[in-house]
Amino acid sequence: MGSSGSPEVKLELELGFGVGVDFSVGVFSASASYTQAQATIAQNGVFGVGITGTMRAHVDLVVASADLHLEAKLLVVGGECNKKKHELHVASGTTIWAYASVKIAIHVSIFLVCNIGVEEEAHWESKMNGGSCLLDEMTDLV
Repeated sequence: MGSSGSPEVKLELELGFGVGVDFSVGVFSASASYTQAQATIAQNGVFGVGITGTMRAHVDLVVASADLHLEAKLLVVGGECNKKKHELHVASGTTIWAYASVKIAIHVSIFLVCNIGVEEEAHWESKMNGGSCLLDEMTDLV
């Protein structure tokens, strides 16, 4: 129950699709896939939409192989603060947040002896108006 005695309602809808290819020629093989998911959230005083795209690729040349993983997310959420998370937080008005993140990972293996891997991640968040809510008070999708 919320602080006003009314039940807290939370609705999340996620929809996704994906496509992939896989082929081999002699000792050479390669595969790649792309998936995408859209999310819509609605809960007491908060509404948001988001999208996530993920690409994966793998190449195998018997003596060497390489993997690539790329993921990008975007979320826009707006509404009033979730007072249940921070009972002492007093906020008024609507806040609109935008959140984006990018993650890339590359792994190369040569002769199963030399393994090189790199993973980097970056994210950006921006309050789109002068609202007083923090992003984590509005959603847990980030």
